[in-house]
Amino acid sequence: MKQFLGVYSLLLFVFTPPFQAFLIPCPLKYKTFIKGKNINGNVGPKRDITAIEYHLKNDRKLRAKILQDKWNKQLKRFKSMRENNDSPSQRMLIRLLALSAVMEEWSVFKTVQDSIEEYGFSSDSNTYHAILKECMSNGNGVAALKVLEDMKSQSSNIKPRQEDLKLVIIALCRQNKYSPGLWKKALQLIYFAAAALEKGELVGNPVSVEAYNQLINCMGDDNRWEDVLELLEMMEENSRLHPPPTLATYDRALSALISSDRVDVATELLLSMAESKKIVPTVYSYETVLSAILRNQSRTNWKPAKKLIDSMQELNIVAPTIFFNRVISACAKARELQAASDVFNQMKQQNIPPDTVTYNSLISAAANTGRANAALRLFEMCKEDTGVDVITYTNTIRACARDKMSKKAIQLLQDAKRSGMPLDAFIYTATIDACAKACMWKDALKVLNDMKDNNILPNEFTFSSAITACGNCGQWTYALDLLDEMKKSGIRINTTTYNAAITALSKGARQNIKGGNDTNTDNQKLWLKATELLEEMKSTRMRLDQYTYSAVISCCSSGGRYQEALSLIKEMRDGSPYVRPNLIAYTGAISACARSGEWSHALKLFVDMKADRIQFDIVAYNALISAFANAGEQDMVFQLWNDLCKGSGEIVGGTENIFPDIITVSTVISSLDNGFDDEVHKLKVDDVFADAVRKDIIFSSDSIDTEWEYDLSGMSLPVARAAVRYIVSRFSDKNSIQDLNFITGVGRHHQNDSKAGSTSLRDYVKEVLLLDFDPPLSCSV
Repeated sequence: MKQFLGVYSLLLFVFTPPFQAFLIPCPLKYKTFIKGKNINGNVGPKRDITAIEYHLKNDRKLRAKILQDKWNKQLKRFKSMRENNDSPSQRMLIRLLALSAVMEEWSVFKTVQDSIEEYGFSSDSNTYHAILKECMSNGNGVAALKVLEDMKSQSSNIKPRQEDLKLVIIALCRQNKYSPGLWKKALQLIYFAAAALEKGELVGNPVSVEAYNQLINCMGDDNRWEDVLELLEMMEENSRLHPPPTLATYDRALSALISSDRVDVATELLLSMAESKKIVPTVYSYETVLSAILRNQSRTNWKPAKKLIDSMQELNIVAPTIFFNRVISACAKARELQAASDVFNQMKQQNIPPDTVTYNSLISAAANTGRANAALRLFEMCKEDTGVDVITYTNTIRACARDKMSKKAIQLLQDAKRSGMPLDAFIYTATIDACAKACMWKDALKVLNDMKDNNILPNEFTFSSAITACGNCGQWTYALDLLDEMKKSGIRINTTTYNAAITALSKGARQNIKGGNDTNTDNQKLWLKATELLEEMKSTRMRLDQYTYSAVISCCSSGGRYQEALSLIKEMRDGSPYVRPNLIAYTGAISACARSGEWSHALKLFVDMKADRIQFDIVAYNALISAFANAGEQDMVFQLWNDLCKGSGEIVGGTENIFPDIITVSTVISSLDNGFDDEVHKLKVDDVFADAVRKDIIFSSDSIDTEWEYDLSGMSLPVARAAVRYIVSRFSDKNSIQDLNFITGVGRHHQNDSKAGSTSLRDYVKEVLLLDFDPPLSCSV
């Protein structure tokens, strides 16, 4: 004995003439589970495969060599006996005859066949049966078929029987593995046997169901699922010519359909078996189909999976807990919390005990649907029932993150630490993500530092979440510091991480211009850092996506860098389909042009967006209006407003389903207000404001405004001016205006009109009442 690959082994000696031995090291025992199903579909017991069995089963050359040696030995013995005039036994002759057929040595076969009669023996049905059995054992279907033809050509006393046909069919199916297509000849024999039974040429029962089962296996290997169903239908409908299908037949048919990638048909077949109740499927049948369904990553695979669970319940088949866990997990991935809960209730009805994995899958479903309270309830149930693990905590924290319950997420992390269970990067990443969604960047960094203090290495997803947390709050410096830390630590930086860092710059740039008018630009020039990161991604050949370009374009927009934005749009249009400019990218580029007053470039971008079949929204339309407004093109601004209100779309078209908002109103009125000394512009402003009231954008029906009291707080100064003119013009009796009240709020007013300086809204309204009306209107505070 010697040691081989960590297990005891033996040396298998194979002798070949002239007794040259070669050694084959092989494991003494392979702990392999043999699913030995009989024709009734019952799974056999576990057993070990010995070394000799293993090599004989898996080494085709070895089997051929052993067979060659057997034939040579028998042939040599036969020749020797003939030379010595000795009479061989009938058993020896039949053995040599069978080996010659398997070896396809037809000249020897013919010689031995003639010798049988010479020695006073006769070839009968049993002789041919023994030959066919040897062909079947060695998987030589072609030889078996030739022997069958020879059998048919003999006297009428020798006719193929059903058992003989079975052996030929199985032999063909076994050889089909190495010679694809032989199953078709096996199918022809099936039809031949059925026709012979119908004509009375064959008497008795049809060919054994075992042959049919082997044939169905071969059909499945060749993806001939339609032929499988046709054969199965014949077996179901005509039991006189074909054997009725057994459970093993249906299991083979299910496997054939699955290997042909027709899982849907396999599901229908299994459910039809359950409905007919002629042959009741087993747990194995359901497991075969369920595994195939769940291998498909479709978001709807939970539906057929749940049907299987329902079917098992109707048949009173007790499914193991793992079945339910897998279906609940599929529901969780599809964000179907109700379906997951239904499956969980079925477990309770059948008294199947859930385990921690069951609860983890349910909590995952709650997390994916943003149901934090449901996740917390399930967490407590799991704690009392089966006990929680780190995955339970992680999924519950994920649920809290989706519902922006960041403080609860941090509390759960602390509870997990106190419990003493080993923590991993996933639970910390989920907690940091919860902080990111609640704009708690300081807490996110604290959790990250705590993770490092506990010797848990952050991964790329951890850093991405931390960078996102900083980016959501405009803390771009911290975001870039984290990115540098990843580079120094050698942590792989993926596209998502870079996108998070660029987004942090984008939000920081927007914060830099917040509160100013729409011509202000980012004085920190964060667009430069964003483009540097973009070039860094290109240099490392990292995959860029639409989100990457859109975030960089947004930075360029805040910086008023319209040329860079246009260049990026061109790069996207010339690139792969995965980076084609989307609505966000186009809107950002149009905004960049608007900030610089480049209305011609903005209009071209708008036209290109429509040419790319991208449906624009009111945000993109507002950016286009801003481009004309900042360029002083007041007539075009007024025309765009009219196109939007009337849905005519004379300039850009496609405005039928786009509706103006308060930003549209403010931009248009602010633009027209610059020429307010002109009576024509005054009338245009009044028309715009009246349209806004009719469309329920201003003084909406659900506001607290009354006929004698109006809330102007929050309006820009130009819009407030238009509002005062609109309200006062409604009073035909100017004497009754003394009862009119305007609510302006307190403090300095933030507005888009740079000329107004620091004028408060209250003072501005008093000024409008005095200057815009004849006679002037006075008011009291």
